[in-house]
Amino acid sequence: MNIFRPLFRLAILSCLSRSLYLAQTRGEPQSASPGVVSQDLPKNHDCPAPPEEGQVIVSVTIDSKGNVSQAKALSGRDQLIASTLACAKAWKYDPPASAPVTKTVSVSYDRQDCPGAISDRGDLRWSWVLRDQGNQVVAILDGQEPPAPPYPVEERKAGKAGRMVLHVNLNAEGYITEIHAVRSLSPGLDQLVIERLRLLKFKLRPDINSKLPMDHLYFVIAFHATCLSQTLSNIEPAR
Repeated sequence: MNIFRPLFRLAILSCLSRSLYLAQTRGEPQSASPGVVSQDLPKNHDCPAPPEEGQVIVSVTIDSKGNVSQAKALSGRDQLIASTLACAKAWKYDPPASAPVTKTVSVSYDRQDCPGAISDRGDLRWSWVLRDQGNQVVAILDGQEPPAPPYPVEERKAGKAGRMVLHVNLNAEGYITEIHAVRSLSPGLDQLVIERLRLLKFKLRPDINSKLPMDHLYFVIAFHATCLSQTLSNIEPAR
């Protein structure tokens, strides 16, 4: 027994030392290894407007200086991928604690109203119907749907945008006998829409208990000056 006692004490001391080391290191932060991390969005992330709306998912690798050393598209339409990757390669991040690191970013392009002077497109929202004073649709188009009213660039750039309301009277055949703006955007835009409407024929909705002729109807159309906006968001790595 006396022979094995020193060996037994040595084994006990070895186990205690290891346990103490593990207890101390569990509370210490471990150095991060290169891999997928979650970081803030890049400092400079405004990209040139692509030709259309949509979304691109891109994976970027960030070096020790915060520069994007590699960018790869994971999904998205071809029309959007090229311009998004070119922009992503110019992103600048805060230098990561451990490089290189990889993150996945969603880049979405959506149209929003913006001041006419900086807008790049005009959008119209309307339907070929006439409403009564209670905003109920009472008359619908009788015949083939015509092209949309024009939205001249000069009107859009001058800030002529918003909701136009025209007062309309119909005769017994469903044609417009009188029309004028009760909410005008500009004399030019008003006239363009009026000229388009005068060529149309309307009929009452089948479920409307009324007869033509009919007065005090309204046509509503909205002109929107729009810009393509960009939104970035991080996609967290799967755990």
